[in-house]
Amino acid sequence: MNERISDFAAASVSYWSDVERRIDALLRRSHDRLDALTSDANVRALQRSLGAPSAPRPSASVRYSLELGRVRLTSDELDALGPESIVPLSNASDGAAVQIWADGRLQGRGVLLVVDGKLAVRVEELESR
Repeated sequence: MNERISDFAAASVSYWSDVERRIDALLRRSHDRLDALTSDANVRALQRSLGAPSAPRPSASVRYSLELGRVRLTSDELDALGPESIVPLSNASDGAAVQIWADGRLQGRGVLLVVDGKLAVRVEELESR
């Protein structure tokens, strides 16, 4: 009877050791798969597919300007300008086209609006940077 108990104990230890090895192997494979799925490259690919930015853009100083129109003035007209002079713009009204410039380069177009009594520009088109 002692021999049967010893055989049973040995078989039981062997069985549970095998179960433990299998669980460890399964956990290692699961961790490896999780590591692969959450790798930087896979996260960036997922962000791109979802339309999320892949990485924040570095902060840089860019000079933007909005051009409503251009005016030709003679040298006499230019010399006559002073404080409180008015330079009429033929197209400066609600709905006028506005060009959007960044560091001297045309980046887009917009439309002049009056919002709550203040001038504003609705961006209609922007070139990707």
